Amino acid sequence: MYYVVIQDAVSGPYSVEGLGQLLVESKITPLTLAVEEGHENWMALEKLIQIECTPAGVASAHGHGEECAHVSKRVEQGKECPFCGGTKIQTAAKEFFSTGFVRVFSPKVCKCCDAIWRPKVEISTAFLIFAAGIVGFAATAIIVGPEISYHIGWRENRPAPMGPSPLVNWAVGGVLVLISFTAVRKSFRYLGSEKVRSFRVLRHPHRHAHG
Repeated sequence: MYYVVIQDAVSGPYSVEGLGQLLVESKITPLTLAVEEGHENWMALEKLIQIECTPAGVASAHGHGEECAHVSKRVEQGKECPFCGGTKIQTAAKEFFSTGFVRVFSPKVCKCCDAIWRPKVEISTAFLIFAAGIVGFAATAIIVGPEISYHIGWRENRPAPMGPSPLVNWAVGGVLVLISFTAVRKSFRYLGSEKVRSFRVLRHPHRHAHG
C-alpha cells in the first residue's frame, strides 16, 4: 500500500490498482510524491511502482498490494511527522503568548525533516476550547466588571480590588480577554470551516527534489 501527496495533502493508503485508477483520472502523475507504507523516504511514484503509458498518453500502474489502515491518528493530531515519523514536533506559528489554544490549532513543524502540516483537531476538543473562551470572558467580567460600573457611574462606591490594586485587576482582565478572544476565534474558525478541519500538508520536505 502507498500514500501519495494530492494538492499538498497526504492521501491514502492506495493499492497499486488504486494508484492506477488515480493515474487514469489524472489526479496524480508519475512524478507525484509517494511513500510505501512502513517506509520513510518519499520519492517520485515512478520510482516505487511500474507505470506504463498507452499510445494515448494515459498512464496506468501494475502490481499487487494489501489493504491497511489510513493515516494514523497520531499523525493527524500532530504527534508524529507524516513524512519521517519523527516526534520532535513544534508549533509552526508564533503568536502572542503562544497559549495552549494556539498550539492546538496552529500548523506543526517537524524539527527532523522540516515538514509543516496542519493537524486534524477533534471537534469535541474545539468545542471545549470554545467553552473555555466563554468562561474566560465571564471571569473577566467578574474581575473588572465592578471597576467598569464605578467609572461609568452605575455604582457610587469604588469596589475593593480583588488583587493588590485596581491596576492589577485591569492587567489580569486584559490578559484574560486576549486569551479568551484567541480561544473563541480559533475554535469558531475551526468549527466553521471544513477546509481548516482537514489534515493538510503545508510544506513537503522533499518537494524541491522533484520541482
